[in-house]
Amino acid sequence: MSSMTSNDLYGQFREVLCTSGRERQRDPVMGEFDPMNMILRLRWDIGALASVGPEAIANARLTDWRTLFARYDPAKEYMTFLPDAFPDEISADLLHSLPLIVASPGTMNEPKAYAAYFHEMLHWWQHVGTTSGLLYGLAIPAVCQQNYEHIRAAVRQARPLRKPLYRYSMVRAGSHAADLEMNVNTAVNNWFDVEIGAFLLSSPERAAKLQAKPAVLFFDCLGHSIEMLLTYTVGNLAACLDDRRRPVLPDTRGWDAGFNSLRDKGEPGFQHGEPLRLPPFGMQKIQEGQAHLLELQYLHLVSDGRLSWRDFHKDGLLGDEYMQALVYFCEATGLEFPSRPTGGEANLFLILCDISLNPSAGYPDEMVNYRGLLFEISPGIRFLQGCEILGHQHDLCRRLCGEVRPLDGGAYDKVSQAICSVMGVKTPRETARTIVELAARMPSVAALKKDFTGSCKFEPNSAGSMPIRYTFLKHLLLMEDKSMHPEIFCWPAWHFALLGRKSRESFDSAKMLLRRHAPPFVSYGMKSPVRYTPQDGADPAGLERVVAAYFKWMVIYDLYTQLIARDGKFCFNYAWLDSTKDQEWYRGWAAKNFSDLIGCDIGAIETW
Repeated sequence: MSSMTSNDLYGQFREVLCTSGRERQRDPVMGEFDPMNMILRLRWDIGALASVGPEAIANARLTDWRTLFARYDPAKEYMTFLPDAFPDEISADLLHSLPLIVASPGTMNEPKAYAAYFHEMLHWWQHVGTTSGLLYGLAIPAVCQQNYEHIRAAVRQARPLRKPLYRYSMVRAGSHAADLEMNVNTAVNNWFDVEIGAFLLSSPERAAKLQAKPAVLFFDCLGHSIEMLLTYTVGNLAACLDDRRRPVLPDTRGWDAGFNSLRDKGEPGFQHGEPLRLPPFGMQKIQEGQAHLLELQYLHLVSDGRLSWRDFHKDGLLGDEYMQALVYFCEATGLEFPSRPTGGEANLFLILCDISLNPSAGYPDEMVNYRGLLFEISPGIRFLQGCEILGHQHDLCRRLCGEVRPLDGGAYDKVSQAICSVMGVKTPRETARTIVELAARMPSVAALKKDFTGSCKFEPNSAGSMPIRYTFLKHLLLMEDKSMHPEIFCWPAWHFALLGRKSRESFDSAKMLLRRHAPPFVSYGMKSPVRYTPQDGADPAGLERVVAAYFKWMVIYDLYTQLIARDGKFCFNYAWLDSTKDQEWYRGWAAKNFSDLIGCDIGAIETW
């Protein structure tokens, strides 16, 4: 019987790939990354692997793995042995080097576990290592920070105060004092503007949700939501980091005139009530497509090519959630579906993902083209534009497929510049360099690095901006390395899985990079407490202060969101932080933090 080619197989499951719900997805309980709280959660068996030590795993024999996985059932959420059989403290050194481990012949349970970590770690890199990820992650913290005064004022003025405020704004409109109405409406409208703007960039395919209340009542237009998202996130970054007398970051205070002129001229995208023109998918699907393909590349490489598309299809790893972007890329460009996960088409797709996720308009670059902002800032539109360019320039497209070998910095620059020059945008490497250059001109950056290294004794008066400043520091540190080695962040599976096998020097170098840019907060097991990730030179007590301060504010942001937009009573389900504490403890802790900030007993806020 003749062997089936990859494109024959692709034809067989092509219809399944684009039919949501008909293809089993990757086991979601293996791990997950929460971009709002920056927590990477891993299943217990992955944590158990990490407990045996880096040298033991690097030199593991097949019999060692079979003993460890003797009772492993990949269909179940947890391993069948008790997690108490392993140390509470997971080896951080190993955890950060998991993707470098070479698979033992004949068994693939352990590299699949590492691949799950690799996939979720890549989501962390997407969060702080791309401009779209940074702005999306800072959206709610920024709008909460900027609107506290309006909430405080509303609390003082309203008798009684009821949640959610959006209903208060509707029901009581015109029946209360003008200043109270102004404070409530400002807080509510700003929150929905930013939330909807982030949502439309991330998941435009779900825009039908905007037809449900309360979003439809507070949605103006696409342009206004994107304007507010950028204004609040970039403006809040500047407020936390910049000298407003000599600003280094783009100055958002001058943006209103440019955007208002588009509204006055009737520019499409900036008119209330007009039909939404959105790409078929956005940042979320591109991120999943990028991370999942890299996960499959890792498995393909560490198995010496034994794991193929057919195996991944059989294991249910080719669902629509993860493959839609790659399928669209192949169809729009006219390229064949890659014969293997590491084919030239796949590596070209990964470059386009990197380009799509790193717009520079408004951050880090000044706002120049207001009219073209909706095209420049949207990851989904950037991805479609790149596909269209490659689809219309077949010679360029096929030449670039060949030029992504070897996967080094020269190939990255050559291919990314060829695409970006036609698109009229910066390459991700150029954007990273701009961020590094801007940061070098900001006096606050030296203090910022000091705040979160060593003893981590950040100033109390900066506590309100702590999550924003901390996230930006992680963003800057990754961008510093990305500006020098963009190829490693574009094709990490190749560099970690393959180069790590060739020399101890490459292994140690890649391990150092993973350690430097590891997710800061981890949880080993779905019910295990959130822990800090050890950092070189940092005092453990200082890292505990970072965790305490960061998640105090994450809970405040959640309560703020409930106050603005969630019906019913306040919910205090924060056991995901530490399941050893009960809901009553969290109720008291969260309510005190919120009340100290807002100036109101949270228990006195009524519901509609």
